[in-house]
This record gives sequence, structure tokens and C-alpha cells, in this order.
Amino acid sequence: GSSTTVHRLQCRWLYDYSRLVNGLLFMAGGDESEENGGDAFTCGPALRVLSCLMQLSSSPKVQSFIVTEEQTDDYRLLYQGFHRSLHSFDYNSGGELSRLAFLDAVSSYAGSSPHAMNAVLDDAYLTEGWLSLAISASNPKMKAAVLNSIASVIDNASSSTLTEGENRSKALSSSLVMRLFDRVSSINPTRGQPSTTGILLSLARSPIVETRLASYNLMRSLSQKCNAGAQTLLSYGGFFEFLINREYETIKEGKEGKFEIIKSIVNSDILPLLEDSIVSKLQRFMQEGPYFVQATPFETMTEA
Repeated sequence: GSSTTVHRLQCRWLYDYSRLVNGLLFMAGGDESEENGGDAFTCGPALRVLSCLMQLSSSPKVQSFIVTEEQTDDYRLLYQGFHRSLHSFDYNSGGELSRLAFLDAVSSYAGSSPHAMNAVLDDAYLTEGWLSLAISASNPKMKAAVLNSIASVIDNASSSTLTEGENRSKALSSSLVMRLFDRVSSINPTRGQPSTTGILLSLARSPIVETRLASYNLMRSLSQKCNAGAQTLLSYGGFFEFLINREYETIKEGKEGKFEIIKSIVNSDILPLLEDSIVSKLQRFMQEGPYFVQATPFETMTEA
């Protein structure tokens, strides 16, 4: 009982607009003043704190504490102010730290509810800052951060992630997950790679470890949480062949990443819809495990 009371009081303090939230929004440039563009020194840190509040706010326990009309108004003002803060934040001005803060903030907001996800995807400025790989072209770690942030949103906001009895109002539908996935290709138009799957497959063949592993992670997330996503990946020309070819990957983390993709497909509802030959190869890959190496015949070794 005392623990619940403390948590309730913490929630009231954290989401009290007049005590804490308004000050954070002012520093991040998200208050209702049109003249305020945010403080150059505190904008990034304030945005990170607001990002944490947004992530916390989607939990069923916090939602259960927001019961009065005043608390509901404070919660609404936080969402509106956070959206304004994102537009006030110049993610190009502070280098890597600024971009990371922006990625964390936008993905936290987008993953908080279907309404927030649609608001982000309808907003050209937010989607460009979040999903653009061109901004991170010369920084593989930043490019990986973009892909991992998308995977994290899909992982944490899919209905299969939420246990029975939890508030599922934050769950993203399959159609909304696919809208997010498809938006990646429209933000990153690439000649010869017109789809997001094509972009990921290109990155998965990269010699750069960070981007390769991040592309595996997003493929795994999509195929694990969305049947339509698994179908989209497998229907792309060359994807299945790449997936089951063990020669493409040489490091332990990469082998495990590809294995997790296959595992998610084998455990998905689309398996009965696939051709028997494809199912057989996927299941064989699963049985052999991530580190299996085809033995070289003795005759071939002696000929060399």
C-alpha cells in the first residue's frame, strides 16, 4: 500500500504541469510562448528528460494514476508541448549528441500511442529528422542508431508485447507498423533500392558491422511483430537467398542476428502460407543453429 502511494505521488509530481513540465518545456522551446525557441545550453538535456517522461507515460501504471480532469489536462499539455519542443529543436546544430537526443525524443513520442505515431508520420520535419539515413551517411554508428530506434518502437509498441490486462491503447496495428516501415524508403529514396527492404538488404551486405547488425535488428523486429512485415521481407527478390546463405556473415553477432530473423519467421503465423521448400530450408537452418559451418569433403581438401 505504501509503495503504491509513493508511486502515485511521484506520478503527480512528475506530470504536474505547473511544477515541472512547464519549466522543462520552456527550456526545450515547447511552451506556449511564440517567442521562445529554447535555451541553447539546456534544450538538449530538457528534451531528453521530456523524452523519458513520454516513455514512462505510456505505462499502464502511470495511466491508471491519471484520473482527475486536472491531471488529464496536464497530460494533454505535456503531449502538445513535447511536439512543439521537437519542432523547436535543431538536430543539425549540435552534432552527434543533438541528433541522438532528437532520435530518442521522436521515437519515444511516436511509440507512445497510435495517435502519436500518425502525428509523427504526417509531419515532414519529424520524419526527416528521425528516419533519414542521408543525414548520417558519414557516420555508421548514427545510421545504426536510426535503424535501432525504429526497431525499438516496433518492439515496444506492438500488441504482442503487452501482457493481458495491460492498457493496450498504445499498441500499434500491423498497418501502422507497415506505414512506418514504408516511410523509411520514401524518406531515403535510393536508385535501384525503391523499397525499405531493398535498403535494409543493401545495408545487411555492408562490411560495416554497426549498420549490418542494425539492419538485422530491424528485420527481426518487423518479422517478429508483424505478419505483413515478414511477408514483405520474404517477397523481396533475393532476400530469402541472402537470409539462408551462411557465407555472407562471419562474426558471431551477425550470425546470431540472421538466426533471430529466421527464428521469428518460423514462429510466425505466415509459415503455413509459404512454399514447402522454403519452410524446409528455414526449419533446417533453425535445427542447425546460428554457428553451423558446412564441412568440406575430404576429397576436396586433398585435391587442394
